[in-house]
Amino acid sequence: MKKAIRCICVLLTFALLAGGAAYAEVTWETVVPTTSAGMTLGGVCTSKSSLFPGEVFPEALGDLQGVQMWSFGAVDGNSYFYIACNVLNESNATLQNSTGSEEDFDVRVTDESGEEHLFYGHWRDQDTQVQFFDSEEAFDTIVEYGDRSRENCGEVLALLLTDQVLEFDVEARNGAWGVRFTADMAGFSDAYHTAFGDSATEEPAAGETADAETAEASQWTLGQYSDAFGDPIEGSYVITNVQHFEGTFSNTAAYNSPLWAEALMDEYGFSFWFYQYQNTDMLYRNVYSRYDETYTVSIKDENGDEHVFYGFMFVNDPYLRVVDDRSVYDRIYSLDDLNEDDYDEVLALFLQDQVLKVSIIAEEGADSFNFTVDTHGFAEAYASTISPLKEYTGKETVKSVQTALNAAGYECGTPDGIAGKNTGAAITEYQTDNGLTVTGTVTHELLISLGLIGG
Repeated sequence: MKKAIRCICVLLTFALLAGGAAYAEVTWETVVPTTSAGMTLGGVCTSKSSLFPGEVFPEALGDLQGVQMWSFGAVDGNSYFYIACNVLNESNATLQNSTGSEEDFDVRVTDESGEEHLFYGHWRDQDTQVQFFDSEEAFDTIVEYGDRSRENCGEVLALLLTDQVLEFDVEARNGAWGVRFTADMAGFSDAYHTAFGDSATEEPAAGETADAETAEASQWTLGQYSDAFGDPIEGSYVITNVQHFEGTFSNTAAYNSPLWAEALMDEYGFSFWFYQYQNTDMLYRNVYSRYDETYTVSIKDENGDEHVFYGFMFVNDPYLRVVDDRSVYDRIYSLDDLNEDDYDEVLALFLQDQVLKVSIIAEEGADSFNFTVDTHGFAEAYASTISPLKEYTGKETVKSVQTALNAAGYECGTPDGIAGKNTGAAITEYQTDNGLTVTGTVTHELLISLGLIGG
């Protein structure tokens, strides 16, 4: 995901409630911003005493007495954005998609001028929310949970912010069911900006989407491990992300449920660990198996190139560790057997300031994790832990160096990832011309100079 760092996280739910309350003039309530897990959260909702009228169809689904609308999300920082409706029948039970398949909806919204706006709705299997997007094409751009942003539903939001009376007609394309309701949005815009702030919520005009800024601040922090007395262990280091990365997890008990992911690098290499439902409950620890658990780890960079690595989790270990390939896992017996060459291709991706899409799927079982990782600032944190003359021998890293040197006029021959005589000579010449330490090898200093990593 190249963008989507300064967008807000908004959940707009139309809860269709049972009861016989009279409809009062709509009022909007704002949620006082609070800080949780590194994010500032706020929201806006209609008062429970002011419900929007509507109906569900067919009649077999029961009566609908009102619609409550609310939004909640991150005021700043990494976030996602989506709009949805949640349908409750006369028994106050939420309708759930238990068909075993995805369902598509036409979402028609008529404004006060009589103009009809057509949007797209999507209902995932086992989900209770019909999510709204600008179009089916906008939905198709979404790969994982964290991809949902204002770019996917900016036109829907822009219409809601016009403070009009809007008529909603949400109908499944297979004709199975639907809901119609009237939403008086008067006052929503003021409450929305009060809750989220103008700088974080400047709405796009209808038909347009908002460009999200790429994060410039570092997403990473550098620390040390401590001994039993709380004192830093000399020579140790640990690099972790400042804020949780957002995504989804699925297993036999959940489908695309909200996830927080954390990344870590230390002397043993890269690892991830996860928190379920975006709270402090750790999702996964390998305590139920007598064996290690293994994973396919796919990472897509900002150029759209996919890199496939190997993941494993030792018994009684909460960390899902990532190495370059299966041969590394087959060779080692403990973490002490790992060396830098075992994860240098993973490291090369993190040393570039970009946003990575990560998909982790268990080789056995139903566990999967999908999330985005913002690497801005990682290279700077990592540089303070190593020597500028650290050498890299990974094939993909060497190939990138060969390509960059050829482009700069230092001929290596056809980039093949093998550091032969031509490559060594080209590196030596480049290092001499640019005032670098001459080694004839691929060093950390060389990668920075060629612009292949941050520094």
